[in-house]
Amino acid sequence: MSGLDSLSAECKFCGALLEPSHEGPCTNCGHQGKLLKASISGKVEFRGTLTVTSIREYYEQNRWVLVLNILLTVLLSVLGVFIAGLWGVAFGIVTGLLMIRFVPSGITKVREIQRR
Repeated sequence: MSGLDSLSAECKFCGALLEPSHEGPCTNCGHQGKLLKASISGKVEFRGTLTVTSIREYYEQNRWVLVLNILLTVLLSVLGVFIAGLWGVAFGIVTGLLMIRFVPSGITKVREIQRR
């Protein structure tokens, strides 16, 4: 059960006890002003839920795939020299760069999401 437990008053200047209904100057010091003190009790309840989301992003490297892509780029360029001269080198470099772009990369972005 909630409600007003107690109510008291005192002079703002000298601290003398007064009736809560007192009006006018203090009977002790003559100044005008009082402090009202009230004590109440009650019950408050809170209900709710809290969801925490944690997002972690990082890059994961697969070194063997990365090394394989680089080796194929270099080998295709060298192979181009033996097959068709300088045009073969240009073809090998372009093909190697396309492989690096379109073959699965050795670096992967990973995103972990946790909800609690």
